[in-house]
Amino acid sequence: RSGWRLCGTAIFATGTGPCHLGYAVDADERWRTRSAHVFGTIGTSLVDQRIVASTEATWSIGGRVQTEADGCVELDLGFTTAPRLFTLRRLALQDGQETVVPVAHLDLSAMKLGQSTESYLRLHARAFRFASTAGGPPTVLSVGEHLEVLRYPGRWDSESLPAVDARPSGSVAPHRRSASRHDYHATSPANSEPMCATGSDRAAE
Repeated sequence: RSGWRLCGTAIFATGTGPCHLGYAVDADERWRTRSAHVFGTIGTSLVDQRIVASTEATWSIGGRVQTEADGCVELDLGFTTAPRLFTLRRLALQDGQETVVPVAHLDLSAMKLGQSTESYLRLHARAFRFASTAGGPPTVLSVGEHLEVLRYPGRWDSESLPAVDARPSGSVAPHRRSASRHDYHATSPANSEPMCATGSDRAAE
């Protein structure tokens, strides 16, 4: 009622088999992550986990306290870059500004949270220099008008920005590139039309 929700579906391959994971991430009105729900399948195993952050920045998964993530405000689900929208909106960096933030990082194989560090330098209105201790070299993220990630080199490319009500019920926008993973995400404030992005992630996890 007084915050933001981002939800989507990721389909990709891992060493344990095909994965089909849905996610819903909730943030308060100041874009601070408060909870997430990850559900679906990893190989032949069912996944249904709820991640909760307290107002004191302590975290739990399925009621199990995750002390290694204490003090984090941001959440990295690992299998999708979509929640970085919340991070970028909360930071509200101006051109040339840089910051480093601690992030609760989901280890999907162990289903537990650790802590990583992410740095963001706003190059201009549509680009951020990004680096993370969770892995990978520094890169440049291209973002859209609402700071949604449109391109994460080697991992994510936006393919379209369709209006939600422009699609027939139950349909999915076609993809124009072959990909090892597809990720569809949307976010909306409590009282406005949703924003949507359709992308493909070409890097196997």
